[in-house]
Amino acid sequence: MISIWIRAKSWFRRFGKPIRRVYIEQGCMICNACATICPEVFYLSPEKNAEGGWESAIVKDGAGKYYASKRKEIHDAAEGCCVAVIKIEYSDGSRSKFGEEAPHSCCSSK
Repeated sequence: MISIWIRAKSWFRRFGKPIRRVYIEQGCMICNACATICPEVFYLSPEKNAEGGWESAIVKDGAGKYYASKRKEIHDAAEGCCVAVIKIEYSDGSRSKFGEEAPHSCCSSK
């Protein structure tokens, strides 16, 4: 039963609803996981904050051309985001729910 669910989840990630928009909400802890998983779509802001560190991860300008071909990587980045700030909006207006049901415990206290 579990293997069927895993296969269905994998299929949906690859061939599910088309992605309209990817964005990052406030609260990014700048772990760079998203840019490592999908560098075609995400990068770290070149702007420095008051402490001298990076401001936030950012969705690249023109990243929309990769939404179909990098769909799985985008979902992996959103699902793996420790603070659940990567959001995906689909063509039908629905939004991703990654991290909303059970936030990660790895870094949510930071």
